[in-house]
Amino acid sequence: MQHTNTYPRRLGRLVRRATRAGFTLIELMIVVAIIGILASLAIPQYRDYVGRAQFAEALTLASGLKTSLVEAYVSSGSCPDNKTANKSGLPLSSTINGRYVASVETKANGVVGDAGGCVITARFRNDVSQALAGKHVELELKGSEGSFTWDCFSNVDHKLMPKSCSVRGSSSTPA
Repeated sequence: MQHTNTYPRRLGRLVRRATRAGFTLIELMIVVAIIGILASLAIPQYRDYVGRAQFAEALTLASGLKTSLVEAYVSSGSCPDNKTANKSGLPLSSTINGRYVASVETKANGVVGDAGGCVITARFRNDVSQALAGKHVELELKGSEGSFTWDCFSNVDHKLMPKSCSVRGSSSTPA
């Protein structure tokens, strides 16, 4: 009977497998490059998402004054200004603020009609998203004979605004 020793052959296969375990430097560099590309695509999308959320706060705070402003206009025939104490019952602009919004102001912009009228302006703080810092959102009351609508304008980049808002470069209410 012939006896063959298979031990050295098996050991050789194990040694070859052990030397091939792990990743090469090239494979690791490719993975790092892919992660870098994905991050470069994701970061701008995240910034836009944050900007849209901050813009939503301004719309929410400004929308809270809509009903009170229409009531004040209907009863007095003029748009109230909430920068100082007033008889309209509107809260002072300095008391309406949020995490991203510095103030929400109302101001008369002429008689309410098809060309506009009362304006609610929400001004962003300077420490918000770079695309919103120092900018504003305006809700403008339009209409006649008891039928009113609100239009939304802003000087913010359109990609951060809802479709119901339009871009307007300059404020109709001075800072």
